[in-house]
Amino acid sequence: MMVNTEEIYKAKGGDYMKGDDMEGVDDTTLTIEGVEVRKLGNDEKAVVSFKETDALLPINKTNADTLNEISGKKDTDDWIGLEITIYGVKVEYNRKMVNSIRIRPPVRETGKKASFVKKEPSDADAWIGDDEIPF
Repeated sequence: MMVNTEEIYKAKGGDYMKGDDMEGVDDTTLTIEGVEVRKLGNDEKAVVSFKETDALLPINKTNADTLNEISGKKDTDDWIGLEITIYGVKVEYNRKMVNSIRIRPPVRETGKKASFVKKEPSDADAWIGDDEIPF
């Protein structure tokens, strides 16, 4: 059975998000408003809706596992209300590199850097005094 991909990726209230939508744009933080299972082509997938957009995100296995990890549960009802960040990434699909959407928790702003990140010198670290170093 031939199916037009434009029909697969249309949804009531908006289009489905696609990997190409995230190419060259900033990571985007959204709040999950709802989850339903829909038949897309020959597969059934969880499809997520968001408070901030009418666009819907079909959830692949990788993103479902990430949402389960973020929520701490495996029930899609526990995804509702989660704040997540979506971002574009290249993945291999059918031996080709294609644009895809991945999910992660929103960035935490702690003001701390990992221990392996080089410290930027401050004015206090600058040498004050003679040109010679006394030994």
